[in-house]
Amino acid sequence: MGEAHYDGDQYPEHVSSTDWREYDPGERRPDVIFIHNPSDDQDYATSVNPKYYSEKLWEQTELLCYSPYFVCLDDITREFAVTTGATNSDKIFVQSEKIRTGYIREVDDFAREVSRLDDVAGFPMRVVALGSPKYDRVIKPRPEDFLLPDGWRRLVEKPDGSRKNIVLYNTSITALLHGNEKMLFTLRQVFDIFRRRDDAVLWWRPHPLSSIVLKTMLPFMAEDYRLLVDEYRQEGIGIYDDTPDMHRSLQLSELLYGDASSCAALYQCMEKPVLVHHITNREEVDEQVAAIDLAAIADAKTNSSTKAAECLFIESTDGITLEDMLDILALPERPVWLEELLKKQRELKLSEIANPDGTAGAAIWDFCRNEVLR
Repeated sequence: MGEAHYDGDQYPEHVSSTDWREYDPGERRPDVIFIHNPSDDQDYATSVNPKYYSEKLWEQTELLCYSPYFVCLDDITREFAVTTGATNSDKIFVQSEKIRTGYIREVDDFAREVSRLDDVAGFPMRVVALGSPKYDRVIKPRPEDFLLPDGWRRLVEKPDGSRKNIVLYNTSITALLHGNEKMLFTLRQVFDIFRRRDDAVLWWRPHPLSSIVLKTMLPFMAEDYRLLVDEYRQEGIGIYDDTPDMHRSLQLSELLYGDASSCAALYQCMEKPVLVHHITNREEVDEQVAAIDLAAIADAKTNSSTKAAECLFIESTDGITLEDMLDILALPERPVWLEELLKKQRELKLSEIANPDGTAGAAIWDFCRNEVLR
């Protein structure tokens, strides 16, 4: 095991927590245990303490429940479905019936491949589509989600007191691992755009494990990445957000830029545009880009989309750039074609999740209570 971290002191004041070193689940034997980290010893970068691996917790409670730390844009892949935390849990609470079907499909396919079907008998009964508390928090925001620290406010405000347009830049570990040096070049390109613009500010939320993963899996990139972070922060190019709470950035920004990740799925509930970035290099940037008709692209998505994931703007396929979107945000009013697309996007997203009124967490709690009491 590597360096130990304790995050219990980072919860809001209204959330009480007990230091894991002062709590013995085997001795206390709680009725219900919730986990959100399903990887146990399968993650090369990070791990909970082995005494809290799902196999051990299952023996110490009446009901081991897994509520994923992520939400899905469309469907779930084997990488996220087939984990020890999921297969060891008594109940898995997922965002929708489609994701429930995806879990069952992926676990069944894997079990067939390794000839272990008996190990997953009854698995479909354990997967319950009651929604995700992550959506609850976006659908029903809290007042603290709209508060800016003074240092960040200075970056956001213009000299006349009005506010710049805020672009939330969400970068994942996957982008770093797959993009390698191209991702570092892309970061530099994005930073340069915001150096030139006085009508917009970047709110960068890199995945909190980015530096650790690079040191572990791509050590040749770790120092260059650290220098980029230092450059961004020291120059005051934009907000650097390494806080544990992402919801402030979701509520206060006007555009989400970055990966097609959980953050994008949450953003679609708020009638705000999402632009999926294209990880690029110098040669691709130097190529001549043809003019595009943003309104026509948006109208086509509005008229043809049957699921929320089809409403995303995608740099690599739509030809829409970050600067195109910044120019749209700078207009006095959002164009009608954009409003119509974002309305369609939100309607589709809410139709795709269980308990879209922000009551998923309460429904999960009621379900668990009834399971224990019956």
